[in-house]
Amino acid sequence: MAFAYWTNGEMVEITSHWVGADRDKFLSVSALTGLMPAVETAHQGMLALQRGTATSDYPIVDSNEVLDGRHDHLMRAVNYLHMAYREYLLGQVHLDSNAVQRVKDSKKALLPHGMSGAKVGYVDEAGNAQLAKEAIAKTPAAGHVIGELRLTSTVTGQQVVDEWFAAAAALGDAVHTKDVTAQARDPQGGVKTLAARNSWISVVRTVLAVLDHVGASAETLAALRNPVDQMDAKATARVAAQRPAAQPQPVKPTQ
Repeated sequence: MAFAYWTNGEMVEITSHWVGADRDKFLSVSALTGLMPAVETAHQGMLALQRGTATSDYPIVDSNEVLDGRHDHLMRAVNYLHMAYREYLLGQVHLDSNAVQRVKDSKKALLPHGMSGAKVGYVDEAGNAQLAKEAIAKTPAAGHVIGELRLTSTVTGQQVVDEWFAAAAALGDAVHTKDVTAQARDPQGGVKTLAARNSWISVVRTVLAVLDHVGASAETLAALRNPVDQMDAKATARVAAQRPAAQPQPVKPTQ
């Protein structure tokens, strides 16, 4: 779920159903009963943002979210390239354990916390990418493996890694610029917004995780889960539309 793309209003719309019209369905799932107080608290926190004059117009979906989306996608590409290479090596008739270890060391150097690094704040994402950039110089295996990776016939692993670093740096710069402006306008507005949104996201992720493992009826699961999936698709499409369209690449003449 790309919750970073959601507006405050979209968040409120989902939990308003859980605490209101679909409350009985929510409470009918025994594993969710104990989560209702947390859902109500998170929902009230988001409602407070909408009512507050300081933060009601806070721009949630903007260029920072677009940059964050690019960062996360490129970070996943780096992760999956390493995973694919390792699986390929493990599938060979003659196992090269040294090569497998190099890929493992490279992935650990670049992504020491795995894909959980895509769930932290923007500043931390930018900082983690900078640490990964520095780790390449300190970890010979990383530079070696990155040089071997290839995504397509025209895109190398090095290009993917470099684009990830560039997106992270751009995100860090954009956040710094926005924070300076927001701080001048409302010293506590940004902090309150981030805290309320992070609390809501944490609770909703927990509810969705529970729904993935319970034996509730199909009707109940659909009522509680489908609106979330639909809202996420809507938010993701909105942010994707903000990105510039890819320029067609010239076709090289065949020999």
